[in-house]
Amino acid sequence: EETFEPESIVREVAGMVEPLLRQHDNELVVRIRSPLGSMTGDPTRVRQSLHHLVSNAAKFTERGHVTIEATRETQGGRDWVVLLVKDDGAGMSDEQLRVALEAFQQVDSSATRKVGGTGLGLALTKQLCELMGGALEVDSRVGEGSTFKMRLPAAPATRASMDTIDFGIARG
Repeated sequence: EETFEPESIVREVAGMVEPLLRQHDNELVVRIRSPLGSMTGDPTRVRQSLHHLVSNAAKFTERGHVTIEATRETQGGRDWVVLLVKDDGAGMSDEQLRVALEAFQQVDSSATRKVGGTGLGLALTKQLCELMGGALEVDSRVGEGSTFKMRLPAAPATRASMDTIDFGIARG
């Protein structure tokens, strides 16, 4: 784990996906809603997760908008960095979303086949968020687009807060 600036990762990912956005004639909007400050964690995993979400948004949106919003908020006595990726692209049905979030299953649709890829990225992104102590929330509507919200702790959980987490481990 290391201390890093999440804003620099947002700007780096925005630059990395620019060619893909242009290829699909999309406009990228980046909004930093509040000072993000620094966070402690794995910058490589944060970058990978955000890059996957923005790349997917760009691939499944034609002549539309992809938005990255970043903010820092306090909830439950902890600081969180919230990275939101929103598009007005193809969207997903509840069933497509369920399958996409399950590990090692590809959404079988003409849209997925058209843009390529393994279809594993969304499940892996969800797992990475959870491994970093956060969560991935998704809202998607067919024909309207999708919103992906990564909530990541700005700092690792303290020992006291770790004790309150139920890991579902059987004790005997």
